[in-house]
Amino acid sequence: MTAVTSKAKSIDRYIAESPKQSAKGKFSSTAVSSIELWPEPAEGDNKYPTPQKEEDLYGYEDAAPTPRKTGTGTTPRRSSLKGSAGEDGRRAGRRASIGYTGEMTLVLPTGATKKKRSSISFADNNNVREVEPVASMVENPRTLWFQKAEYEHILEKVQDLVEHAKSEPVGGKQRPTWVCTRGLENAINSRYVEERAEATATVLDENRVQKYHKNYDDEYLRQMYRFHSADSQHRAEQMAKKDEKDVEDYLKVTRKMCRRMSC
Repeated sequence: MTAVTSKAKSIDRYIAESPKQSAKGKFSSTAVSSIELWPEPAEGDNKYPTPQKEEDLYGYEDAAPTPRKTGTGTTPRRSSLKGSAGEDGRRAGRRASIGYTGEMTLVLPTGATKKKRSSISFADNNNVREVEPVASMVENPRTLWFQKAEYEHILEKVQDLVEHAKSEPVGGKQRPTWVCTRGLENAINSRYVEERAEATATVLDENRVQKYHKNYDDEYLRQMYRFHSADSQHRAEQMAKKDEKDVEDYLKVTRKMCRRMSC
C-alpha cells in the first residue's frame, strides 16, 4: 500500500508541474487503475495514429510520378518463366536451326584487304542413315569400280549413241524410244562446248587485265561469266520444266493403269 501511495504522489506531482493538463484527466492516490494519461479521441477520429509514408519523410510527397513511355517499334520482352506457353516449341526450333552469318576479310595480291559477308545454314530436319562399308559388300572391292577396259567400253557405247542421235532429227519418230541423250548435250551439239570455252576465256582474260593494272573486282568477273552463261541457264530452266511435265504425265498414266488393274 505504501508503494502504491508513493507512485500516485509522483504522478500527481508530474501533472501539477506540466503546463498542459487534460480536462478529462482525473488522478487519485487510492485508485491507480483509473488514471488516464491521454485524452480519449473525439468521434470520427482515428484512435490509432496513421504512420507517416516513407516518401513523405524525404520530401517526395509533392512529386508526381512520371508515366513510362514505350516506343511503338520496340518488341516486348519474352517471359523467362519456365513452362510458359510455347516456350518449349520455340526452344526446340532454336536448337534445330543452326546457322552462321558473319564477315570475312580477303587479302588481295596487292596487299589491300576487302570484307565480304558470308553465311552458312543447315536444314532443320536431318536424316542420318547407316552406310555399309565397301569392304564388307563384296569379297573383292576392286570389282565395285570401273576398270580401264570397262571405261573404254563405256566410251565406245557413248560414241555410238551420239552418232545415232545425230543421224536422226530431234524429236523424230524414227528414233528408238530407248535412246536417251540426257547428259550428252555437249557431245551432240558442239555449240555448247564453244559457249563454255568462250565464257572461260573471257573471265581469264579479264583476270589478267585486272592483275596487270592491280585493280581486282570479283563482282565484275561474276557479271561477265553470268552474261556468257545466260543462254545455258535458260536452256536448263526449260529442260527442268519439260522434265517436270514428263514426270506428271508418267504418273498420270501409271495411276490410270493401277486403277484399272485394281478393279
